[in-house]
Parts: sequence; structure tokens; C-alpha cells
Amino acid sequence: MADYVVIRSDLLETIDETWAYYTAKFIGVREIRVRGVAISIQFAADEIHLFTEKITAGQTPSPDKLVYRPKSSEVRYFSKTRARLLDRIVATLENPAGSVDAKERGGIMVFGPVDRDGQRLAVVVYQRDERWLVRTAFPLTPKAFMAYKRSNRSSPWPP
Repeated sequence: MADYVVIRSDLLETIDETWAYYTAKFIGVREIRVRGVAISIQFAADEIHLFTEKITAGQTPSPDKLVYRPKSSEVRYFSKTRARLLDRIVATLENPAGSVDAKERGGIMVFGPVDRDGQRLAVVVYQRDERWLVRTAFPLTPKAFMAYKRSNRSSPWPP
């Protein structure tokens, strides 16, 4: 892990910087307000999906880009693009532009507003007791956004 913490996520370059930033700024439970409703969200200490991508068949990422989920056999590869979006996760949840059911049962995919590149951030949350666990976040092109909207049932956020 890096010996320092960058000041904002859009400056992240490496997995070590990202772990240090995620640990210092995100891990734990926090209260947010969504359309006047108080909601507890949690960023888990062992979560890696927020700044990694799945290794697909035929891919051979560099060993220094591999990220191992603590206490699990899951291995993914570091995504600087996703890491640099970390600061937009809470803002997306607080100011949603829409939401649908997530692929896995019980989850909600929350969409952020369109950014200057025409993309949106998608944040997937799952309810755990009285709080919502932030599971993953990734950018969506306009085409991918429309595909999610068409193929998934609308789900209210906040519920």
C-alpha cells in the first residue's frame, strides 16, 4: 500500500495508491440523503470490484495488475478508469438519474447523470440488514445505458 493518500480519485495511478485511497476515504458505513431520505451505505474492506475488472477468457493481465480479493479466491485486474471514478460513487447514489434491478437478485443498479463525455456511472448496491452495501461501479456508454434500461425492471432508489 502507498505511504501517502492522493487528494482525489481522478489522480489515482496505481493499485497501491488506490488501496490507500479506498482505505482512507471509503471503508466503513456512512449516512447519505437521497431525495430527503436518510440511507446508510457501506463500503466493505474486502471489496475490489470498485476499482478492478473481470478477467475474461483469453486475457492475460500483467501480474502487477492482478488484484486478489482478501479472504477469497477471486482475482481481477486493476482498472485505472474505475479507480478514478471512486469519488463519483456517493454523488451518484445521492443524486440518481434512474435505477433498475441489478443482475443479482435483491440488488439495485443506480445511474448517475450524464457526464461531459456522454457516459454515466452505474453503481450497484445490495441491502444488508439496515444498510446498503456498495458492490461495484462502472462507466456506461449511452448505448449500454439504454440496453440496461430496456432489459431490466425499473427499481426505485431510494427503495
